[in-house]
Amino acid sequence: MVNRVAVYLIGGIVLVGVLVVGGAGYFVFAGLGNADAGGTPTAVDRTPLDPSPTPTATIARRTAVLPSELDERRVEVLIVEEINDRRTAEGLDPLLGNGTVPERLRAMARDHSVAMADTGRVNHVIDGNASVDRYEDNDLYRLCRWKAEGREAIIAADNNGYAGNESALEAVGHTYAGREYDDGQFNEDEEAVAAAIVEDWYRDYRFERRLMLPNATMVGVGATITQSGEVYATADLCRPNSGERQ
Repeated sequence: MVNRVAVYLIGGIVLVGVLVVGGAGYFVFAGLGNADAGGTPTAVDRTPLDPSPTPTATIARRTAVLPSELDERRVEVLIVEEINDRRTAEGLDPLLGNGTVPERLRAMARDHSVAMADTGRVNHVIDGNASVDRYEDNDLYRLCRWKAEGREAIIAADNNGYAGNESALEAVGHTYAGREYDDGQFNEDEEAVAAAIVEDWYRDYRFERRLMLPNATMVGVGATITQSGEVYATADLCRPNSGERQ
């Protein structure tokens, strides 16, 4: 067996190898450093870098809005617009929200919203006074009676052609203004308040049917906002009977 030592200079690196003859032949190379650099090996820092810290999500804080900064009349107007957007999208005529009869309806609706706020309850009946009673007390019951479109039915405050009850032409609702709901929803202005009220109404098929009565022509919307930011709203419908005094 013959052992041979071979010294190679490759690219400035000194390599030493041992050749074994008579057995399995192979080279074992040992690097002795860079000849040009005096043979001193360069140390490599293998310490792992600290991972970059994961950014922490910043939750934007909502700025509370004072209820007194919101305009109740503006909320009422926007609710009418929201209702009409949904009616026209279904090919129905929009409801008139201004004029003598709509103003009478609005005053009646506003009074009921205030009554709901005073009791803290969303209901058609407050102190035994139902929606049909309010129509009668405000001389609107006979005025707001009309024949149902395409059906043998008379629509009135106690029967909308779908069901007979004491709130057949009314929708009532509640939301918050200027503060967060428990689920994080935040109504920061009149537009958001109106949208929230109407959205809730259209989730209730009874209110949706009333607000989408095909040949209703007028609506009065009354809203009130409490000091704690609670909003109560009422909508009352009508199609004036031409034979009645308006």
